[in-house]
Amino acid sequence: ESLVAGQSYTFRVSATKTNSLLGLTGSSEVSFIVNTPPSLGSCGVSPSSGVALVDMFVMTCALWEDEDLPLRYKFQYKLNTQAFQDLCSVQSVSSYSTLLPLPPSGRDIL
Repeated sequence: ESLVAGQSYTFRVSATKTNSLLGLTGSSEVSFIVNTPPSLGSCGVSPSSGVALVDMFVMTCALWEDEDLPLRYKFQYKLNTQAFQDLCSVQSVSSYSTLLPLPPSGRDIL
């Protein structure tokens, strides 16, 4: 089960020292609200196809809204069934330009 965005949760932990005649117990708790994700925006890439290691691809995100600012972006790519690969570290800039690497197939058309 996962936490629900916007929902309030309280975690509590208690510990008791059982080998003591006094049966000492201590506890602590923390409450928090799960952050809601940004909404209403979109992301795109231009050009929509091109040649690996030749064409510059520009990824841009715009019009995202969130109460927790500033927003931060991480741009990634994925080839077929492989895992996502980071193109850059998390950044506050909402666009990123890059040459994409050659796919494992050796074909240069993306």
